[in-house]
Amino acid sequence: MAKIGMSLQMAKIGMFLQMAKIGMFLQMAKIGMFLQKAKIGMFLQKAKIGMFLLKAKIGMFLLKAKIGMSLQRAKIGMSFQKAKIGMSL
Repeated sequence: MAKIGMSLQMAKIGMFLQMAKIGMFLQMAKIGMFLQKAKIGMFLQKAKIGMFLLKAKIGMFLLKAKIGMSLQRAKIGMSFQKAKIGMSL
């Protein structure tokens, strides 16, 4: 009987160790999932920053275009001014 009891005890310990291993594995899986999510989060963050920089570039370009337009108008205005002066002379 003592031998059977011993073997049952060992079987219980074995079961417990098996469960502990599974627990460990699940823990690792959770950590893995978390890291994966963290990576995706990082990627999305970078994508947002990229989008923002792209928009900033486009904004800059549009701003330059506006400045260019206003300079063009100023030049046209200047030439009209000169034409008027020429006419009056």
